[in-house]
Amino acid sequence: MARKNLTEAEWDFETPQEIEDKVEYQKLFEANEKHYKELEKKKKAEDKRLDKISKTKTTAKDATRIEKEAEKIKQLTAVDLWMRVYGTVSFCNDTAIRALFHVFFGQMLREKKIYLQGNSFLDWRSHLNVIQSTGTGKGKFSNLFADMLIGMLRPFGDYCKVEKIGRLTVEALINTAVIGRNGRPKIDPDTGNMVVKKGLLDDAHIVILEESRQLLKPGKENEEIQEIFMTVCEPYKSNSNVYNKRLMNYIHPVETRSGTSWIGTTRPLGKIRDVLAISGLLQRTLFLPREVDSATRIEMNKKAALAIASKKKRGEFQNELDNMLKECKGAYQFAYENDITILAEDEDEIAAFLWEKQSWFMSDIEETISDSDTKEILHGFVSRYRDHMIVLAHHSAAMRRSIGVKKQDFEYAFVMMKELYQALKLWVETKVEKDYSTVKEAEGMAELVTTYVAANEGCNYKDLVNYISKKTRKTYSASSYHVKKLLGGQHRLIRIKNKKVYLAN
Repeated sequence: MARKNLTEAEWDFETPQEIEDKVEYQKLFEANEKHYKELEKKKKAEDKRLDKISKTKTTAKDATRIEKEAEKIKQLTAVDLWMRVYGTVSFCNDTAIRALFHVFFGQMLREKKIYLQGNSFLDWRSHLNVIQSTGTGKGKFSNLFADMLIGMLRPFGDYCKVEKIGRLTVEALINTAVIGRNGRPKIDPDTGNMVVKKGLLDDAHIVILEESRQLLKPGKENEEIQEIFMTVCEPYKSNSNVYNKRLMNYIHPVETRSGTSWIGTTRPLGKIRDVLAISGLLQRTLFLPREVDSATRIEMNKKAALAIASKKKRGEFQNELDNMLKECKGAYQFAYENDITILAEDEDEIAAFLWEKQSWFMSDIEETISDSDTKEILHGFVSRYRDHMIVLAHHSAAMRRSIGVKKQDFEYAFVMMKELYQALKLWVETKVEKDYSTVKEAEGMAELVTTYVAANEGCNYKDLVNYISKKTRKTYSASSYHVKKLLGGQHRLIRIKNKKVYLAN
């Protein structure tokens, strides 16, 4: 039987089901389009809000008021008593001692979360790293810290475990499977899981690295240890706060989650640039690299010589210690019992204030540092300062017994981070080794650019970049990148006005 030839109309024929599906799809498409427009409208409104926030500046009058209120936090809360107690055993170490307080305070509340946008959050912990000369009191304050915390009851009902350690090994730090006589991991008959021995970073609340040089030096094992400590610094019980290790004969990787707060102290060491620029470990801590000058050493020694402890003074010290711990407990107990947060009505003002403070660090780098290598290292630290300031501001609010985190709390946090930043900036400029090949390239580029500009004062920027591109055999973009590096800092070599290039001096 011959097949019937379909007409054009018959080819276009749609079944009732096809027509229904088409109508449903059109409805869905229109609904999605409407939803898209609503989301875009919301996004534009949010972008407008953020733009407004980023341009909001604190008036001079408000800045003065906030600074005074932040200063009162240092004077009238637990941190002041802490500074006085610790200042009697470790002299001229105010910044390190204040940072140590926040390590203590954060560990007392490590299970609490500080929520950010989306599903991200921070915890209340801080970690401390101090690089400072031998005989300058860093061992004194860490010893008192360990003695004070051992066995202390946390508000969550457990007792503090403090460990002071020297040499680090991967196996001691992380959880490991218990191996049976057959050479294979033991299995718990009730759960079917491997029997695991807790590592130091799962078991201890506080870990003090009395000599953290190993943690900061290059080397294959040290790199793994750095990675382990970086996971410790991630928010407690977050997806990032886990280190998996598969060792020989393990059926599955053994997981280590750590709520430990850790303190590392060491004397000045040699090459450290790679750890600073690449690993990201120290950026996650309150990092204080400090060069103690002669005048400070004299003051330290004078106070140490005069610190003779009679029986009466020992009794006074214990009373001061007890009063300090009582005030500290009141503050962290308040935080334990209350949800301390940034209140909705303060959100925009605080966001603007925090951005203003974060911008201060970035502007200082650009305006005062000419060396691109130093800039890169400092920017790597400053990018983490926002998180540190948020955590410290929550500590500050708790010390004030306030459920709302306010501007003065962020000012308190900013002053703390500014002290650390200024020490870091000086140290990076004076003590951190340079990458020789990068330095040589920068010197050659600077000479090439300044020679051309000197001979062609007021030259067009594009002409300069094209000349550099031809001479160095780099792309236009790469050449422009190198030229722009000579525009910043206190010792800039060139300046641009109306797209014309001139020597800076």
